[in-house]
Amino acid sequence: MTNSGAPDRQPLMVINAVLRQWRIAVGIPVAAVVLALVFCLVPRHSFVAASEFMPQAPQQGGAQLAGLAAQFGFSLGPGTANPESPDFYAELLQSRELQTEVVQTEYAFRTAEGDSIRGTLIQLLRPRGTEPDVRLRRTVGKLKDRTDIGVGLKTGVITLRTTMPWPELAVLVNRRMLQLVDQYNLTRRQTRAAAERKFVEGRLAEAQQELRNTEGELEAFFERNRSYQQSPQLMFAANRLQRRVDLRQQVYTSLAQSYESARIEEVRNTPVTTVISRPEGSAVGVHPELLLNLFLGLLVGLALALVVIFTREYLEAQRQRHPADYAEFASLRSSVFRSFARMRARGG
Repeated sequence: MTNSGAPDRQPLMVINAVLRQWRIAVGIPVAAVVLALVFCLVPRHSFVAASEFMPQAPQQGGAQLAGLAAQFGFSLGPGTANPESPDFYAELLQSRELQTEVVQTEYAFRTAEGDSIRGTLIQLLRPRGTEPDVRLRRTVGKLKDRTDIGVGLKTGVITLRTTMPWPELAVLVNRRMLQLVDQYNLTRRQTRAAAERKFVEGRLAEAQQELRNTEGELEAFFERNRSYQQSPQLMFAANRLQRRVDLRQQVYTSLAQSYESARIEEVRNTPVTTVISRPEGSAVGVHPELLLNLFLGLLVGLALALVVIFTREYLEAQRQRHPADYAEFASLRSSVFRSFARMRARGG
């Protein structure tokens, strides 16, 4: 019967503990909020540059060529008929290969104060470590953390944001990433067009030979049957051969057009992405969100205050129940603190 009311007493015990140590309950949250405010107000040397782009639709000839290849049981690989999705470009911008190229590029710029700065991101971001591979890996990790990519679900527009210690560097890195995306797609398109041209070239020679053979059969038929119009059976055979010649002619013409399109595409060097807004002039300072940080500071302060209060309450209860053990604990705690003080004095 004496323990039945224990759960009902717990909220009151918590309130009493907080009221007994109200200075801690108020002081620690206030200190945490003040620290969060200082964190928000101290100038942060970070600037973000933004750009927007979207992939262009592929040339119509490439889609026709892929359909033609499918008719003959061939495949030109994924992505031939349809453009890559915006999600593909988001993955490409976050890929290690592209970001390694960005990290190893040397940038040169002049700050607003007039200082000239030159170097790679490995030199400018100063990652920890002495081994080149370690420094490269850590710089790539820093670049990945400083890169934000958004994809418009309805429009397909890709937004690229890069954060760097200098506004000029943020713009240069953003521009370099756009260049590498376009360079990658240009190389990929030319390589794919070369493979398409090679395929069509071989198929064109076969279609030309098939057309000649079919035309030869029709020519031989006419030579053997100069009065074929008088016979229904010969008329039917002549029409059938003519249809075969027409079909071979259509296939040959289509292949010849696709071959010329592939040759043009193989040497085409026009951009494959459309830049909607460039990064130049977009760099702005990064400022933490004041209200969010103050709220988080308050929550952390309240949690820390409760931990301190209940720790003190527990130690006080142990002191009353087990005075000998508590005295030993207090002695050991004082000894540890004195040891730390001596170590700090020697280090100083």
